[in-house]
Amino acid sequence: MDLKADYRGELAQRARVFLNRTQKEMAALFGLSLRSWQDKEQNTNRVSVSETYTLLLLLNEHPDYQLLPRIDDVKTPAQEAAKIAVELAQCLTERIPLPSKVVELENALDAAILAFREDFVADMDNRQGDLSPVAVLSKELEKARNRITDLESDNSKLRAELAKKTC
Repeated sequence: MDLKADYRGELAQRARVFLNRTQKEMAALFGLSLRSWQDKEQNTNRVSVSETYTLLLLLNEHPDYQLLPRIDDVKTPAQEAAKIAVELAQCLTERIPLPSKVVELENALDAAILAFREDFVADMDNRQGDLSPVAVLSKELEKARNRITDLESDNSKLRAELAKKTC
C-alpha cells in the first residue's frame, strides 16, 4: 500500500467522523493519548501502516482497492521536450527509421525546446530569481556582514556588562 503521509491524517479524521466518535474515544480505541490522536489527525504524528489498514477497514474500504489522488497530466515545456526527445530516440533506434517520422519529431522537438526557452526567459524577465553565482554570493556576503555586525554589537554589550560586574 502506498498511501502518502499527507492523506493519512485526513483518513484518521474521516474514520472518526464515520464512526461518530469523539477524538478522546478514538484515542482510547487505538490506545493513544488524546494529544497523540490529535497530532495524527493534523499530520504532525505519523500514522503507521497498521493504523492505516485499521482505519481503512473501519471505513469499510479494503486497502487493496484504494484510489489515490494523482498529479494533473499538465506537462511543463521541459517535460514536453523530454517526452518528444525520447520518442525521437526510439524512432532512431528502430531497425529502419522512417525519414518522414524523424523529420516530424525533429521539428516537434525544436518547437518544444523553443517553448521551453521562451518560458525560461519569461521567468527570468519576471525576476523570479537571479541565479547567477555572483548575485547569490553577493547576497550571502551581505548576510554574513550583517551577522558579523550583530555579533560584534552583542560582544561589546557583554563586555560592558562583564566590566560592571567585576568592578
